[in-house]
Order: sequence, then C-alpha cells, then structure tokens
Amino acid sequence: GPSIGQGLAGLLGPAVGWRTPFAIVGGSTVAIGLLLPFLVVEPMRGQQGGNVLAQEESRPENNQLERLPAAILHLFKIPSVIFVFLQAISGCVPWAVIQTFLTDYLAEDSDLGIRKATTVMFVFGCGVAVGTIAGGSAGQHAYLRDRRLLPALMSAAAICSTAPILGLLSVPANTRLWIF
Repeated sequence: GPSIGQGLAGLLGPAVGWRTPFAIVGGSTVAIGLLLPFLVVEPMRGQQGGNVLAQEESRPENNQLERLPAAILHLFKIPSVIFVFLQAISGCVPWAVIQTFLTDYLAEDSDLGIRKATTVMFVFGCGVAVGTIAGGSAGQHAYLRDRRLLPALMSAAAICSTAPILGLLSVPANTRLWIF
C-alpha cells in the first residue's frame, strides 16, 4: 500500500500537482471500504484459537473492554514479550526513516530527480512485499522443522537486508544507477 501511494505521488505529482495523488488514493480507499462488507465474510467472534479476549465471551461478567488491560499487563509479565517489543521498536525506527526520507535523499542529494527516486522506492516497496511473503513462508517452514531455527532465520534476514540499503546510500552523487 505505501509503495503504491508513494509511487503515485512521485510519478503523478510533478505532472498534475500534489493534490491529485491524494485524491486518487483517498477515493480508492473509500471505494474499497464501501465494497468490503459485500466482498468479505466476517468471521464469528472467537473462531480463532488463542484469542484471549474472545474466550468465554458468552459469560456476561467477561466484558472485553474490562479484560483488555489485564490481558496487556499479563503479556508484559513475560520476559520474552518485553524483549520482542524492545527489539521491534529499535528495529522498526530505521525502516520508517528510510520510507520517509530516502525518496527525498535520492531525489535531492543523489540527483536522481523525483521520478527516478520514486521508482527506486516503488521497487523497494515491492521488495518489502515479496520479502514479507517469502519470509513468512520460510519462517513457517523453519518453525515446523525446528522452532529454534526461527530466530536464526530472522537474524539472517535482518542482517542481509542492510546490504542493499548500504549499497544504495553509498553510491556517490551523479553516479548512474544500473536500474536506469
């Protein structure tokens, strides 16, 4: 989603102004939102196993809103959950910065211009989508084989993901990129 919106903004914005991509993305979001109830079947509450808040929902004393704080506090009593949150926070900030500022860096500081920088970021977004799907599949296979393999796979993926970004950021200004 973000790469499509960013691609539209970068490719259409210079030609038709910045408002048009916002209108296209906003209009399509509203249209999909209106169609969603007709296209998707809502699952019955509590169908998913392990849903802490939906368990025993039929009992009136188990109000979900009342139980939510207790469920959250219970999660944060588990040391591995705290560790996962701390790792995720430090791991997500750089990726958010990349999505926010890399287009501008490539357009201005690397002299790619808006269209080429947007193309790079669109390819980046497509890579993220493919990597997420492939990583989820590989993670599921690793977990089913031996759950101890999952952290090793995640670590290797995180380490390998830095090489393309470092390569892109290390290219001197006015250097012709192989993709153009």
